[in-house]
Amino acid sequence: MKLPQSVPTHLAEADTTFWTPLSSNFAWSSLNLDTAYAISGSAFIDLADTYGPMGNPFAVVIGNPVKDFNNDGCQKVTLLTRTPETVFIRECRSTSPNKYELLLTVLTPTGKELGACAHGFTGAVQTLLAFGQLAPVSEIHVRTTLDTTAKVFVSAAGVIALEFVVQERRTLTVPSQTIDNIFQTEVLPQTQELPVLSVGSPKLTMEVSAERFAAIQRKLSDLNYDQLLAFEDKEKINGIHIYCRNPHSCLPDKAIQVNAYLGKDNVVDPATGVSAAGQISADDLVPVGTEVTITQYIAKGPSAILKVTKQSDTVRVGGTAVLFNYKELSQ
Repeated sequence: MKLPQSVPTHLAEADTTFWTPLSSNFAWSSLNLDTAYAISGSAFIDLADTYGPMGNPFAVVIGNPVKDFNNDGCQKVTLLTRTPETVFIRECRSTSPNKYELLLTVLTPTGKELGACAHGFTGAVQTLLAFGQLAPVSEIHVRTTLDTTAKVFVSAAGVIALEFVVQERRTLTVPSQTIDNIFQTEVLPQTQELPVLSVGSPKLTMEVSAERFAAIQRKLSDLNYDQLLAFEDKEKINGIHIYCRNPHSCLPDKAIQVNAYLGKDNVVDPATGVSAAGQISADDLVPVGTEVTITQYIAKGPSAILKVTKQSDTVRVGGTAVLFNYKELSQ
């Protein structure tokens, strides 16, 4: 697969000497799983993209020794990979033909363990497919070490779709000044009750006009990290999800996600399937069975393409993932 030009730029802020670029004839199956490897990749990319940056970078740690990695060992690896989330594949086992169970640990660079991570889950499945550990057409039951669960489906064409169970919403009464101070621009016209939506990672969700969305995007580089962190800690949320609708279809089509738990270098999330899934699942204007295409944004422009399908009590998030580097690990 020829990668979009923007994909390798995800390593620009990482320690590029850590990774081993792939040769043109490289085969993942040539790596021995009795060794632990870190695999870098990007999820929710647009294969036609030539500029970007598109997609969300991930690292997946695979190999038989990973099941014995302790917390300190995992944390050391996350500091080396320098991606927003590092996923450790603890166990992958077949339960019946084309059905598997997968146990994962997901860590951020700050050491926070996550229960749900759509691009990380997608990256883990893509890695297992590349290593020949999963059948091309399969259903995978994913469980994290925080006991969050999800189902993942791999189509005959290799498309990966995650299915999350919709969780009960709650509401927050949010002063407009609090949000305006975080984003350094006017976001809310007044104090409002806003929903906190979750499929495993609770996000405060706000709908804005297309004009206000553009203004927020322009100011993202000025976002007040400390106030965002304080707000997240106080309200027990994992970020703020802002979206706007297409004026013709009235369906959501643009989103911005910010969070402080990833650290100051990763405040604006380039792609978050969990946030989009939570928002679409609760959207009264999205009929059940409808697939919605969400383009996520950072300050520079579009950063991810996500396909989200609303179902009666679950929601599916799909997208394209690629792998492009690896590193042999030793504890």
